[in-house]
Amino acid sequence: MRHAITKVASVLIVLVLVLGGVAGYFVLVRPGMGTTAVATSKISASSIPATYAGIGDPFTSSELASINGQPLSNYQTAGEMLLNGSIANTVALGRANHYQPLVVNGKPSVVVLQAISCSDCAMNRWAQALSLAAFGNFTALYVGYSASGTNHVTTLYWGQDNYTAAQGVTFGSSYASKYLNFYAVDYDSPVITGGFQWTTLAYLAQHAPNSTWQAVTAFMENASNALGNKAPPTDTQLWGSSVWFGGIAVILGNSTSVTGTAAPVSHLSHESALAQISGFSDQYAWSNYAAADVYIAGVCPSLTGPPPVCSLPAIVSLEGRV
Repeated sequence: MRHAITKVASVLIVLVLVLGGVAGYFVLVRPGMGTTAVATSKISASSIPATYAGIGDPFTSSELASINGQPLSNYQTAGEMLLNGSIANTVALGRANHYQPLVVNGKPSVVVLQAISCSDCAMNRWAQALSLAAFGNFTALYVGYSASGTNHVTTLYWGQDNYTAAQGVTFGSSYASKYLNFYAVDYDSPVITGGFQWTTLAYLAQHAPNSTWQAVTAFMENASNALGNKAPPTDTQLWGSSVWFGGIAVILGNSTSVTGTAAPVSHLSHESALAQISGFSDQYAWSNYAAADVYIAGVCPSLTGPPPVCSLPAIVSLEGRV
């Protein structure tokens, strides 16, 4: 059983900003350091419908192990499948924009700007987590869903996002890597009772809580303007020198079909999703690893002294195709 986190790491700072009368919660971490996210006020567990079971709860140690430290052979096999066309779900190639990397403390950065209400973001976070785990380690991830109006897709949250706030922003994650920095910025909005909501990069920049996050959000706003996308969508991402406007994958479980308006991934439990990913024996797992490979191939060229995953033949082959 999961238990709520009530303690914060010594490097964690929490600011509360009132937006339209509703508290937005801001979680900060120092670049390159992993921390535990802070618990924020949520609705009572008895008020959470079964379709949102466990929302906001931290992953257990065994669930974290399904993401961290996975065999390099999984990345290689999925990459080969992507290259030979045997991935059943959609994993797009050729969509990355080239831009200069954001280097902090001598390391290039991964920046992910997302809305927690977004189903596209929800589908892509599994692959993003797997790609980041090839370079470092998560000490915490959290049970998440997209909004009820976007099929409540099963996902993970980088931090303890405020899924009841009218609007707010959560900055940070519990991730550490000697190879790269990871900056996660989530736009919070009502998930259980709401639909899709997104904001502007200017809004994120205006509410950045310190100079580090101001620099990160300003960098992304400048990159978007330079690349001709003055109103970038949610899931705007920087991986080294590769920029994506939107997610790269549509992973609908072990099927590419959609029945009515509900994607098959709407009905996955977190336990089932993690079991499939760690089992690495079906299209859901292979597709998530294949999407992770694309993100990895996007960031590897920016690294100095990269880790072994960057030398995998499939990753090398994908580098020129992201």
